[in-house]
Amino acid sequence: MVMKRKFLMWLMLLLIAFSSTCFAASDNLVKIVDTSNSKIYVDTNSVTPFIKDNKMYMLVSMEEHYSNPQYLAKLRKSDPRLKQVSMRVFIYMFNNNGTQYCMPSRFMADAEGKICLDLGADMVMKPVNNSVTLVKTYEAAYAVLERKQKMMQKVRRGG
Repeated sequence: MVMKRKFLMWLMLLLIAFSSTCFAASDNLVKIVDTSNSKIYVDTNSVTPFIKDNKMYMLVSMEEHYSNPQYLAKLRKSDPRLKQVSMRVFIYMFNNNGTQYCMPSRFMADAEGKICLDLGADMVMKPVNNSVTLVKTYEAAYAVLERKQKMMQKVRRGG
């Protein structure tokens, strides 16, 4: 129980640091999927790897921007707190190989990133299975980490 609390505290500190990158600028967003009601993006500035108990994890922010006006109108009428909502944001935590994930944070937000409704967290690791959105989110985040690593290697070699 103590280890679980320490892990959650450590994760919360990471999320606080991580959350400052959310909604920074739209040029950080990479579109990964179009659905009938939304466009789904990964925030490339949010990709954060970390190691805990000799296991590697990766945090990444995924934003679902609602693009279907009828769906958005229905959603806004469904709850008074959602009058200004324009997106849903998930903070995903993936294991090293992207086969499992959990959601340390998820919420509904307006166009400026102001939280309209906190949807809570789900820290139970679940299998990704064949979810196209989850697989593409992990792949986009992993590609960001690979680019960062290549850039760091270039810098270390001096150019």
